[in-house]
Amino acid sequence: MTLAPAEQALALLAGRFDGVLASVMADERGYPFASRVPCCLDVRGAPLLVLSRLAQHTRNVVADPRASLLVWGAGEDVQAAPRLTLIGDMQLDPDGQARRRYLSHFPHAGAYLDELDFDLWRLRAVGAQFIAGFAQVHRLEPPALAAAALLEGAPADVAGHPGLQAYCARRGRGESVAGVDPYGLTLRAGQGLLRIAFDTRAASFGQVLERLGATRA
Repeated sequence: MTLAPAEQALALLAGRFDGVLASVMADERGYPFASRVPCCLDVRGAPLLVLSRLAQHTRNVVADPRASLLVWGAGEDVQAAPRLTLIGDMQLDPDGQARRRYLSHFPHAGAYLDELDFDLWRLRAVGAQFIAGFAQVHRLEPPALAAAALLEGAPADVAGHPGLQAYCARRGRGESVAGVDPYGLTLRAGQGLLRIAFDTRAASFGQVLERLGATRA
């Protein structure tokens, strides 16, 4: 089954854990300002970012919340490689579930949030441009992105789900679950993240469990 453009875009975004955040400089010149940031997705497919209040990009989005996030796929030919520019508004996010989701990917960020001047932000998309390959340009709207990110029946605590824990135990590599989405499973492996991508989109959490039961990676 071929993925629709919005699904391809979300699959790319879900499998990337850093990107380039572009914001509007908070001064009279107003030039674009780009910086590399770690990120992961919430359960609705929106990027979560932890930013320092002292950073230039944070001062920028406080003054003007408009921003974009660029992620890209592998490939020696940049013009032929997939890439996604998500545009939207940056919003502070006090959601406890979002915090748990971010820390499951980046546990060291807990100290940043609790002891230093960092806050959790969410990029709420108003649109996107996805380039699937050379001359394959797609403009995507929020409803299509939201539908592509939907995983029916996913529990709030995926890390503690017995089926996912059993999958990690079968692999026998000391990994833990960081997150799950329609396009794959993200595992924590020491200080790094490992992506187990699906060949096709999973519409429900039950389908995820079925696929992992047959996965050998």
